Amino acid sequence: MKKLLIALAALVVLASGVWIATGFDADPDERPRPEAPAEPDESEPEEDPAPSTAAAEILSHRARAVMGHDKGAFLASIDPKAKRFRKQQRKIFDRLTSLRFGRYELEVQTGDGDLARREHRRRYKSADEVFIPRVEETYRFKGYDDADFVSNLFFTFVLRDGEWLVAADNDLGKRNRTERNLWDYGPVKQTRGKNVTLIQHPCREAGCVEIGDSFIQQAETARRRIKQKWKGAWNGRVVVLLTSSRREVRRIIDVDYAISNFAAFAYSPFLDTGYSPARIVVDRATLAASPPDFVELLLTHEMAHVATRRASGPHIPLWVEEGLAEWMTRPPGDDADLYYSNQVAVGAVQPRLATDREFRRGNAEELFLHYQSSRTAVAYFIERWGYTKFFRFYKTLGDSHNDSGGRAQHLRSAMRRFTRLSPGKFERQWADSI
Repeated sequence: MKKLLIALAALVVLASGVWIATGFDADPDERPRPEAPAEPDESEPEEDPAPSTAAAEILSHRARAVMGHDKGAFLASIDPKAKRFRKQQRKIFDRLTSLRFGRYELEVQTGDGDLARREHRRRYKSADEVFIPRVEETYRFKGYDDADFVSNLFFTFVLRDGEWLVAADNDLGKRNRTERNLWDYGPVKQTRGKNVTLIQHPCREAGCVEIGDSFIQQAETARRRIKQKWKGAWNGRVVVLLTSSRREVRRIIDVDYAISNFAAFAYSPFLDTGYSPARIVVDRATLAASPPDFVELLLTHEMAHVATRRASGPHIPLWVEEGLAEWMTRPPGDDADLYYSNQVAVGAVQPRLATDREFRRGNAEELFLHYQSSRTAVAYFIERWGYTKFFRFYKTLGDSHNDSGGRAQHLRSAMRRFTRLSPGKFERQWADSI
């Protein structure tokens, strides 16, 4: 699985931040019956089922157990020797069943083959066989998701005395690591609003502040603002995950760069058909320490990314993604705009469009400039060629993920189609306009 921060390919993780400075249908009795075969002289031993077939059956039972709240069925397939894993899975079941799923499925991805290696067979030397496939966990939150959210899991299956069992989900290295969610780190509670649902850990420590109705109201306000600005397809529903630490944030979004300069993230898997519904992930302490106007600004920015996922794709550069989100979030001519234009006017800042890498690696001041340049570039596009053309430009780039050619090629093609300019000439004319 490939991952990305607001753009790449093949199941992608999108992470965008806000700068923080301020069968047979017939009746069984009517089915044709095959002729009985001749009795063999000796009974043949039953063959063990293929690992992938057995794994698929186990996973199907586990998924049905989650939807049916059947803990016994969920735990029945766990290796008795894996005591720690069984204890952990008991907790996971309780947390999963505290949430309202409209759908929950687990499916073996046989195309990736068996990822078990010699080291795993040594680790489970008492087992007859070891099998580690990639598994897709697919779910929807009832009333909020209109498409599947997909995570990659890597379960270890072991064969003992003719029976396949689940022994672990963390036996592979960083490259094939089971993706974690909020419920992997503690109990969860779900607060359901009209259009926004909030999932967080219940407070259990002194000083912890649970986020409640006022946050939901702020999120609803942010949602209405984005609904007015974004004309693309979006069901208008949002899922927010509140973590108990920034360490949890980093583990959930699974990035390899510092996140200290970002207040919140929107992340979403990318499938062949496009992005899954995005989740907003934010640390509870960040919200508790921030004034209401900043929280609303943060939510509006991240909600812009949630709204645009259906039209987006991995060929869209971050300056377009972040510039659009900022354009939808903030009114023109605010203090940040004035500061940026003054810095350009006195020659302290050279206006340019940042690369994706620069968006992820910059310090706070650099990130501010990257967001400002992106916002003003998108505003320039819309003011000169109109919102409709910008939307078509954005959607054309978003739809190009199945086409041949790289990102730069698709950007050149879309830019020329809708502005008759090359990306370089667009950038120069935008810079001259500031």
